[in-house]
Amino acid sequence: MKKLLPLLLLAIMCLGGPPPAAAAPPKEGDSLPALKFAAPAQAAQARYLGLATGQGQFSLGQVKASHLLVEVFSMYCTFCQVDAPQVNQLHELIKQQDLEGKLKMVGLGAGNSEYEVGVYRKKFNVAFPLLPDADFSAHKALGQPRTPFFILLKLSGQGAPQVLYTHLGSIGQAQDFLATLKQKAGLK
Repeated sequence: MKKLLPLLLLAIMCLGGPPPAAAAPPKEGDSLPALKFAAPAQAAQARYLGLATGQGQFSLGQVKASHLLVEVFSMYCTFCQVDAPQVNQLHELIKQQDLEGKLKMVGLGAGNSEYEVGVYRKKFNVAFPLLPDADFSAHKALGQPRTPFFILLKLSGQGAPQVLYTHLGSIGQAQDFLATLKQKAGLK
C-alpha cells in the first residue's frame, strides 16, 4: 500500500494537469492587455483624458497623450492613503511643468466600486480621473499587483500601450519620481 500511494498521487496530479500559471504584473517592454473602462461621467475628467463626454467605454490607448501613468490603488490600502499627497503633488508638478499634453495620470481602483472611488477622490482631493474596477477584472488582467503599483505607458494611438516603467510602493518625493518618469519616457 505504501508503494502504491506515490503512484496514485502522481496519477491524480497528471490527470488534473499542472496548476494554471498566475499572470505576473507587467514589466518594462511588455504590451498592456486590452482593458476597457467606463468613461468618466464628469465632463472635466473626460476632457482631461481627451474623451467625448458620455463616450461610454474607452481603452487606455485612447487617452490623448503620448504617455500615461496608471496608479493601481485601493481605497482600503493604507500605503495608498499615506502616499496620496505625494501622488497629488506629482499631478500638480506635471501641470506646472506643462507636461499634461504629453503625460496624463489615471488611477485604477482595484476592487473599488464607483462609490468607493468617489470616497477616495473626495477624502484625498484627487484631481486626476479614478476608474472603478469593482470586480477586479482589470486588476487580474494586470497580474494582480500589490498596491500602490504604478505603470508608465507609451501610447501610440494604435496598438497596445507599451510598458516603459513599473514601480511598486510609495513614489517617495514627487519631484524625484517625476524626474524618473521623464527619463524613462524621454520627455524634456
